[in-house]
Amino acid sequence: MYEDALRFLLESRQKGDSSKEKAGLIGNCYFSLHRYEEALPFFLESRQKGDSSKEKASKIGSCYFELSQFDEGIEYYETAIQATKKDNFNINWMQTIDNALWYSFNLLSRTKESLQSPAYDQLLQRFQSLYSEFVEFWKEKEP
Repeated sequence: MYEDALRFLLESRQKGDSSKEKAGLIGNCYFSLHRYEEALPFFLESRQKGDSSKEKASKIGSCYFELSQFDEGIEYYETAIQATKKDNFNINWMQTIDNALWYSFNLLSRTKESLQSPAYDQLLQRFQSLYSEFVEFWKEKEP
């Protein structure tokens, strides 16, 4: 299903439709196919063309985590959380980003052996701070 959609979207893009929406949709297809390295440039293009949504920032963060580029991933998760704070409270979105953060935390923790201790500890501290900020916001807003 995603392969068919991706084929259609890429053909449309070749015909000149290079909108932020098209880039985002292509990124979503690659993301759904777990092809994060291919999804990332389309998500970044979509943001560069004006898509400043929290959803896009979160997916970019997820791609970076999948590619073990944790600093960049944390930056985009920070962007997503800041945007979340500015929006109306939405429990479905909060659960979605919570799942993304937990999954990313698991990816980070699996790299502990390959990263030198100070680098891992610093990433872990940044991530834990980010997650704590998210949880505090959720507690404030949840009815």
